[in-house]
Amino acid sequence: MTPSIRQSAEDDILHHLGRYAAQRLPKIARRFHDAIMTAVDALALIPETGPPHPVMNPTLTGLRRCPVKGFDEYWIYYLAQSDTLEILRVLHTRRDIEQNLPRTE
Repeated sequence: MTPSIRQSAEDDILHHLGRYAAQRLPKIARRFHDAIMTAVDALALIPETGPPHPVMNPTLTGLRRCPVKGFDEYWIYYLAQSDTLEILRVLHTRRDIEQNLPRTE
């Protein structure tokens, strides 16, 4: 399965990396980025790893989530389609998940 990271997820990752950088924690920022890329690669191999995440939006039917190992307060939200793993968001668990997922596409 080929991973595809949406711009919204890329923006999330950059935002989180920026927060670590602002706190002068470059090693943790690198570790966070590596953990996300490792998780995406693992999900591309076994997309059923993450449990389903129920949503009201029918365009997101099949949405799953997976914690970022070592950064368990961050979750990857994704759709596994025939040959593509689509990463939608990378959000902190304190965020309103439903509010931050795509509305349509």
